[in-house]
Amino acid sequence: MSEELEKRLQMELRNKLELVTSSPGRLSEKTIQGRIKFFGYRCHEWTATVRHARYEYVGLTQDKEFLLNQRGGALHSSVKLRQLHDKHLQQQKDLLAAVELFNLAHDWYEVLVAAGEVDELSRLAFLQSIGGETAYEPSEPGDPNYPQW
Repeated sequence: MSEELEKRLQMELRNKLELVTSSPGRLSEKTIQGRIKFFGYRCHEWTATVRHARYEYVGLTQDKEFLLNQRGGALHSSVKLRQLHDKHLQQQKDLLAAVELFNLAHDWYEVLVAAGEVDELSRLAFLQSIGGETAYEPSEPGDPNYPQW
């Protein structure tokens, strides 16, 4: 099993090395670091959006009985659910794009290390420095960290 895993990892590294050598332009280490930070922050910012999407759905389902008792309520409720579903699908696509670009930036960094253009220790030091940064969570009323007056 470990030999199979080792072969798969070696093949993956070879494919990444071919990607770098065959691509017309190579990204610099600074550019890749900027992309990792940028898309990492974008993925982190999506936490509030996902939380808000849950609140929207719960709010809509709790108002369902009120909506159904109104004139045209069933249709109105159905339309609101459909709109919310479409909005959440678009948000999901946007989040997935940010995550894929974040992973791609990490892959490019690994490729540069495999090609010998970047030192592995500098890559690890950069990732360690990002891990040591303080990430501030967006807060909203009802959150435990929201300031109380």
